[in-house]
Parts: sequence; structure tokens; C-alpha cells
Amino acid sequence: MHKSLSKFLTLVLLFAFFMSCGSKQETETTDQTQIEPQAVDISDLNILTDEEKAEGWILLFDGENFDGWRGLGREEIPEGHWSSKMAL
Repeated sequence: MHKSLSKFLTLVLLFAFFMSCGSKQETETTDQTQIEPQAVDISDLNILTDEEKAEGWILLFDGENFDGWRGLGREEIPEGHWSSKMAL
């Protein structure tokens, strides 16, 4: 009787394994909710806090021009390589 129980449990386990690996087609349900654009105050996006300023942090880009930037091995930015424009 012990062999019969072992065979039965083996069959049950194999059946459960194959059922869990089945190739049932799953339909992907994604939420298609539209997100409304929100107004953003861009003046707050590129600023340093007083604490950051006191620690010596500087902004790499002021959002308007390339003052202080230069090309690799150059004193200025090469013409036509980069441009600055409003992205938001």
C-alpha cells in the first residue's frame, strides 16, 4: 500500500506542476486612464536652497544660456553643437 500512495502522490504532484506551467493565454489588462497635464511653476525647478548655496553647490545650467560652459579642450562651446530652448 505504501507504493500505491507514493505513486498517487507523484502523479498528483506532476499534475499540479504541469497545470501550473500551462500555456493559458492571459489578457493584459492595463488601466488606460488619461492623466491630465498639470500646470508647473518652472521657476521652482532649477534653484538651490540656502543650505545648498552655503555648502558651495552651484547650478550647472541656469535654464537660459550656456554661461560658464565650454567644449572639451576649448574655451567656448562650439557653434551648432548645443542649443538652449524652453522644454516645458
